Amino acid sequence: MRKSILLTGLLALSYNNTLYANEESSIDPGDMTKVYTQVGASIDSDSNIKALGSLSGTYSNSDNFLLYGEAVFGDTHFHDEDYGLDYSNTRLQYFQAKTTSISALPKIGFSADLIHSELPEIPHYGDDMSIISLGTVAMISQEYTGKFMAFPNIAYTKGEMYGEDVDGYMSALYITHRISSNRAYVGLFPEYMSLSGGDIERESFKVKLLLATPITDTGRLWLTSTFEHQESKFTIADSNNDWQNTSRVEMGLKYYL
Repeated sequence: MRKSILLTGLLALSYNNTLYANEESSIDPGDMTKVYTQVGASIDSDSNIKALGSLSGTYSNSDNFLLYGEAVFGDTHFHDEDYGLDYSNTRLQYFQAKTTSISALPKIGFSADLIHSELPEIPHYGDDMSIISLGTVAMISQEYTGKFMAFPNIAYTKGEMYGEDVDGYMSALYITHRISSNRAYVGLFPEYMSLSGGDIERESFKVKLLLATPITDTGRLWLTSTFEHQESKFTIADSNNDWQNTSRVEMGLKYYL
């Protein structure tokens, strides 16, 4: 609980740090039409440690791409707020988008999302999940969203969970809005996933609220503060776990190369 209070305080303090960054920096991660290569790390209120990085670029046909990866390490016994360096989960995402002549959707692209996660063990079933989602992503014209930038993402999902083959779909929405002349921004990222197969049915909803601000004159080093809430309903072999609510706060640093 004390860690949650401390991180929440840092979340508020990070907004004040926008006063110390150079307004002329060209790094603008809140603009999702731009892609950057970066490295970073964070810690959350459940004492999980995350390492992350991305590789970005442009193909010869002017399509932009972004390859993003993160790995989380924590307590494998799933005790909240216990420190640990055991592997917990990995997520690898790939986005490729191109400019279109459609005024309502100025950018349309392809997405791939690979998730592997260690789960609390269930006897006779296993203790992990590996799924991949393949879909499409698009930008909604700011003629309709105002000062907000919005990218919806819809994907078909297939994989394995607790040793059972599952499939379903994932839908997500990436929304950002600049809040300061130094390019500090807020982001809202809701995500819904539905999976079923064999003895398993799982439905989950997750939402992230992000605040990011540069903290150096070059604008390359950024402080990020995230609040995340998730609700999930999981049924296996007619055992209903009902909706499970979890919330956490995360603080991190990102360096844009």
